[in-house]
Amino acid sequence: MSLPKKIGYNTFCQLFGKAVSALSTFLVLGLVARRFGEAGTGEFTLVLSYTALFYLISDFGLNAVTVKKMVAKKEKAPFYFQNLLGLRIVFGLFLILTALFISRFLPYSKTFKLGVILTSLTILTQSIFTTSNALFQSRLRYDLSVLASLFGSLVTVFLAFVFTYQKLPLINLLVAYPLGGAVMATISLFTINYLQFSIHPLFDFRFWRTLVFATLPLALTLIVDLLHFKIDTFILAYFRPITEVGVYNLAYKIFENILVFPIFFVNSIYPLLIEDHMQGVQKLRLSIKKSLFFLLTVSVLSSLCCVLCSPFIIRLLAGKGFSGSVLTLRILSFSLPAFFTTCLLMWVLITLGKQWLLFKIYFLAMILDLISNLLFIPKYGFLAAAVTTGVTEGLVLILEGWFVLRFLNRH
Repeated sequence: MSLPKKIGYNTFCQLFGKAVSALSTFLVLGLVARRFGEAGTGEFTLVLSYTALFYLISDFGLNAVTVKKMVAKKEKAPFYFQNLLGLRIVFGLFLILTALFISRFLPYSKTFKLGVILTSLTILTQSIFTTSNALFQSRLRYDLSVLASLFGSLVTVFLAFVFTYQKLPLINLLVAYPLGGAVMATISLFTINYLQFSIHPLFDFRFWRTLVFATLPLALTLIVDLLHFKIDTFILAYFRPITEVGVYNLAYKIFENILVFPIFFVNSIYPLLIEDHMQGVQKLRLSIKKSLFFLLTVSVLSSLCCVLCSPFIIRLLAGKGFSGSVLTLRILSFSLPAFFTTCLLMWVLITLGKQWLLFKIYFLAMILDLISNLLFIPKYGFLAAAVTTGVTEGLVLILEGWFVLRFLNRH
């Protein structure tokens, strides 16, 4: 298969898998919104947002560094994968305990704290799945990743429908997530055998230390970027009624699922960006231009679609109520071109070895986001959160774009 076909095939596989995953998310969210209203949706999404923080912390940027090693030294890929699996299992268990401990001191409801107990188990299953994706990415075999994600999503949706049909309390719907995650992690490990790799974890602490130190700048970048993405939900939950969390997060879930497209596209081309950079800056520059044109085209079309179709999308998903989600989604959609572009530029800077620079950029964005949300959310609520999201990503775009252009023009 030619290189463009490989990129297209892997991007399509990821999009298909995410389409199924997004559909499952929307189906469950729709069930919650229609049965439990804005307040129930707020509680439900607050729990999921909290757990999602630890998903990204468990990533720790380890995949990016490990994939780079797997591409450069294909003969050592089994060693890298097995050690990454061992490290992620240990780190995942540690994060579960951390999530449970921190949740005890947060100023939220008993439903939230019980929900965290249930969903914290998905931190480990997500860690295993993320580790498998490092191998799939290095081999451009995202079809195998999609297979695991597909079955996990189907189990989650099926259980959510069963629990809703039986008219069980909101907290019972959260049980579907660790069970679906367990199915996803198990299938991802079984598919590793298809590629003739061992799934037995290794515990080479010397290699772990080397990997963690190499990953540290990217890990810190991902953590501050994560806070930049999620902190508005928690500030909103503290200062405003839980109904506003439901209104905001319903729109944000739609926005968040649109953002997977540039992530999947860049996932497919990242190993190729590494190879292009090894062959020379001219080839890297050409790949960046082509990718940027494609992403900008898709982002503008997506933004227009969201602006025009927001009322229909929200009504289809939640039924009655959630009128504020329409305006929130429209505000968020204007920032899509910025998010699509920064997704590519971030991985270009990683390819160039500029991880510490990335950390500084995202740390600055996080500080701006935090200050803006603390200033404006108490008075303006979820609309302030939506506007701030776009403004801070605009700052990231300007800074990343300037540094990438500076590097390319030097060579």
